[in-house]
Amino acid sequence: MQKITLYRYTRPDGGVTVSPVKPEGECAELYRLIADEGMALTDGTVFAFCVDTENADLFSEVESGDDPDLATEADYQNALAEFGVKV
Repeated sequence: MQKITLYRYTRPDGGVTVSPVKPEGECAELYRLIADEGMALTDGTVFAFCVDTENADLFSEVESGDDPDLATEADYQNALAEFGVKV
């Protein structure tokens, strides 16, 4: 599993940015978890190949198989939109 630290902050214009580059001001720390090839991420309820979370310890990797419940591209876009990222 790959773990990338992200920073979420409100810009002066009121918009929200999520970036791997830490800003100088106040920000919230998030983690983008990316499953290794052939694996999926799960917290016991959600299964996905990539997830942004405030608590990386909640997720672990499992073999992905052909689970139809795994996240789709639309799921990823919706998750990004929840954090204010325009897609």
